[in-house]
Amino acid sequence: LRPSLEDLEIRLALSGAPSPVGYSPAQIRSAYGIDQIMFGPLKGDGTGQTIAIVDAYDDPNLSNTDASFSTSDLANFDLEFNLPDPLFSKLNQYGTDIGAPSYTGPIPATDSTGTWEGKEALDVEWVHAIALGANIILIECNSDSAEDLLTGVTTAKNLLGVSVVSIGQSSDEGPSLQMVDDAFT
Repeated sequence: LRPSLEDLEIRLALSGAPSPVGYSPAQIRSAYGIDQIMFGPLKGDGTGQTIAIVDAYDDPNLSNTDASFSTSDLANFDLEFNLPDPLFSKLNQYGTDIGAPSYTGPIPATDSTGTWEGKEALDVEWVHAIALGANIILIECNSDSAEDLLTGVTTAKNLLGVSVVSIGQSSDEGPSLQMVDDAFT
């Protein structure tokens, strides 16, 4: 049986263990056949694609502007699972690069509950684990309001080269969410 990513998320959240629990990126890529995807002679590892991930608030530990990138949570995830550093950038909901060392403007607030930081890390780390060669753009919105998140989605879909926009929702795909489907096309 293939584990669902939701099962993986639950296992990781409940474990509280200091070391990884659950499936490794290589196991997930193999279980779902992702490592076998080919487009003619090209491996389907995300190379040449740009994936924009829209989340709320800032996760200051996910990535940093350290020239070596070595102290961030994303770098530690990559190190743990022997993954290459991703092509990664962090923008605000309006498209300004807030991850650049020279950026001195406002950064979205952190989530006081810490809920979004964990979700944001999970989103970015697992997109990278599955699409190793993809360029990843994280869009951090000012809040988890529908207005801010839809602003982030609009920014993401209008960025040059973006082929995939991902946003996580913690609610069912009911009529209220279906009303915003047009925002993604």
